[in-house]
Amino acid sequence: MLRPCGIYCLTHLTTGKKYVGQSNNLYERQRHHWSDLRRGCHKNPLMQKEWDEDPKRWHWKWEVLEYCDEAQLNEREKFWMNEVKSWAPAGFNVAKQDFTTKRKARPKEKHVGYHKTTKY
Repeated sequence: MLRPCGIYCLTHLTTGKKYVGQSNNLYERQRHHWSDLRRGCHKNPLMQKEWDEDPKRWHWKWEVLEYCDEAQLNEREKFWMNEVKSWAPAGFNVAKQDFTTKRKARPKEKHVGYHKTTKY
């Protein structure tokens, strides 16, 4: 299955506040946002507060703003944050980052399988 890479926007439809983010796997990122919000452990305190006050998923909209190469993620994310004005307090993006530095690649975790042996 293709893992689309790009920039997304999460909008609270009642307030109009937006959050812009990037991912090298948009579908997985979307799933993580919804899961973290429902469990009350989202890393963005502004979004979590809004969700806690209005936990109806249909009051939120997920949209892909742009598909791009992984090498362009930081540049395009910065562009879209400014374009849709997602910085707090008008939006949910809370900390401006230095987008000139390359994003560090996360080391891939090796899955070590668990083999259960049955003793009789």
